[in-house]
Amino acid sequence: MSLANYQLNGVGFINTDTATNKKYYGNVATGYSIDGTNIGDIFNLNTMSVVAGSITASGYTTNILQYNTGYSWTSAGLTERGYQSCAMSASGQYAVAGVNDSTGKMYYSSDYGKTWNASAMPEDVIGYFYIPSMSASGQYAVACGRINSTGRSYYSSDYGQTWTQTSNAGSNYIFSVAISGSGQYSIKADYPGYLYYSNDYGGTWSNANSSSSSWRTVSMSASGQYAVASVAGSGTGTYLYYSVDYGQTWVASGSSVQSFVEVSMSSSGQYCVGCNNDVSTGKIYYSSDYGQTWSQSTSAPGAFWQSCSISSTGQYALACQNQASGKFYYSTDKGVTWTAMSFATTGSCLGVAISKSGQYALGIMGNQIYYSANTSTTTASKDLADVFEPLYKYKTWANVSGSVTTWNGVSCSNDGKYVVGSTSGSSGKIYYSSNYGGTWTDSNASINDITSITMSNTGKYAHACGYSSTSYTYTSSTFGAANWASPGTGNYFLSIATSSNGLNFIASRNGGPGALSTGYMYYKHGSAGGVALCSGNNPPCNFVALSGNRQYGIACPNANATVGGIYWSTTQGVSWTQSTSFATTSFGGCAISANGQYAIAGAASNGVIYYSNDFGVTWIASNSASASWQDAAMSDSGQYCIFSVGTASIYYSNDYGVNWTSATATLATGHTTNSVAISKNGQYAFVTTSSGTIFRCVATNV
Repeated sequence: MSLANYQLNGVGFINTDTATNKKYYGNVATGYSIDGTNIGDIFNLNTMSVVAGSITASGYTTNILQYNTGYSWTSAGLTERGYQSCAMSASGQYAVAGVNDSTGKMYYSSDYGKTWNASAMPEDVIGYFYIPSMSASGQYAVACGRINSTGRSYYSSDYGQTWTQTSNAGSNYIFSVAISGSGQYSIKADYPGYLYYSNDYGGTWSNANSSSSSWRTVSMSASGQYAVASVAGSGTGTYLYYSVDYGQTWVASGSSVQSFVEVSMSSSGQYCVGCNNDVSTGKIYYSSDYGQTWSQSTSAPGAFWQSCSISSTGQYALACQNQASGKFYYSTDKGVTWTAMSFATTGSCLGVAISKSGQYALGIMGNQIYYSANTSTTTASKDLADVFEPLYKYKTWANVSGSVTTWNGVSCSNDGKYVVGSTSGSSGKIYYSSNYGGTWTDSNASINDITSITMSNTGKYAHACGYSSTSYTYTSSTFGAANWASPGTGNYFLSIATSSNGLNFIASRNGGPGALSTGYMYYKHGSAGGVALCSGNNPPCNFVALSGNRQYGIACPNANATVGGIYWSTTQGVSWTQSTSFATTSFGGCAISANGQYAIAGAASNGVIYYSNDFGVTWIASNSASASWQDAAMSDSGQYCIFSVGTASIYYSNDYGVNWTSATATLATGHTTNSVAISKNGQYAFVTTSSGTIFRCVATNV
């Protein structure tokens, strides 16, 4: 097996078996590097050494050099008092640490924590620094603190050597900041006050859609899309929140857990650890669903937990206790179980940080900074899914819908838990599910001739539209269960698509019967305001898709369009440009990734699926079969795609729409497939049929 090609920055890792021409895929977090070309070589992921013993289509068995995390610790030899917290780059080479006393100092290291130097700070900085955060490369960093009773935040673009104060910090104590892998996106917590977000490397900040609370800690995925936050408090109540749109809007978690003093998120955002600091009841918690629900670790003792940090894949994690006999603890199973480290010194532990690979670590104990370069042990038969995303296959489909006979639209939440489905006809209905499509309930919404339905990442917001003189766009803010309200703008809508947060959407319509070649495109931005007609080109499009970050949109003309070509928008749907890559005029479905880079569209006129990897500018014919493509869906990363065909067929792709495989044999015959949906993580997929069923697939990698 040779390493044919690879892509970085969260895009994907592609490996080709030259003997069988089979391809294997997996996402790589920002900041990783891959070396090596042949089987048996080691290719480095920030010193996470993966020895390619055997990579097969069923299991990806390999040997991974795991780390004995935190066994060997060495003092950096610093005598500065009051070290509060620390952060590391993805490789562990670069690090920063803050001093929590009136001296107002920051320190930086460029040799894995062995030696440290004082950072250059603004002249008026004499205050207290709290938890800093560092980008994957280490070049960008953010930090927060207070001067007397005024909160301040700072950013660095030179590996922590110099710092600049932001122009619009929160007004109170700022206890926590987090930064994305690229450094572009950041969030911070004001205590008391609000959550803030930045998309310019920490230079300026905006107030997020959050309530006024005593926000305590935040953490962010490598892409910046996923984030978690905690409110200070005790007892029962809502203290945990999560975001799926770069920290701009926040949703209460389904778990009732006391306030976290610190939380940490894996590169993908899927795995998280958090800890709280009640001296007797403080616990460590973990999440495997992007911070939406949390479980308590039963192996971590009740203690005054102070800090925690998790590796890129989530496999390795560190935590420490801020008490007289405090210790460092480590986990090698995504925070489920914890073990005290073999470290002779005990005392007040104020901060820990771990490199993305899990090999390098920092710890603050007794006003000393300690560093660790962990040794490795070889373990056999480890699943590459611990490093890469699984290679999902959509083979087995099961009927989950009952006996409704006119299903057309379907959409689901990020994790597939919440699903909405619609029926067509003069008395169209919307059904919803909150158990992965297991059971369905009528929302009692009555919309004439429903044509399309779409759902936000969390599932809280859903939008639908209808094709009649009295059908408009409709919105629900209760997971599709109720409150389907319409602003009453336009009619004869054909398709609707939403952003990750559900507050923005685009929709297409035509002039109605007798005016099919006349097109209109509408958009809605934010929770306030109505639906607006876009400027410029307004093609009659059967299908539209909107990126999760709401920046990019694509629209597919129908057979009534006078000019062929897919339309795309880089202005959140406000204006549209026509692609010149096509001679065909009619399309049957389209989909787009969360960041807008990847997109697919099925041409009805020549039966070809086209894909784009440059934000819709150019389109390439895939190796798909020729078929009457009906509808498309794509995961957030763009890696997983499905397409329905109107003849009891489903096709899927694991490589961003380049190659397609038929799942026809597993879908019962006699069902004409209509709309499809896929969970944003790629695990669940749904397809509606006109014969009275919705089929669900729980994807596997075998």
